[in-house]
Amino acid sequence: MNLFKTFLKEWGVFFLIIALVGLSRIFLWSNVRVEGHSMDPTLA
Repeated sequence: MNLFKTFLKEWGVFFLIIALVGLSRIFLWSNVRVEGHSMDPTLA
């Protein structure tokens, strides 16, 4: 069990940061292409 705790102390923060960056990339910074003319006045 001590080996597992040591592993979590060393690598847990790294895996947490990677997971947060991945999730924020999916939910916050996703590119969306709009097809059609519905957004023409907004994006023109």
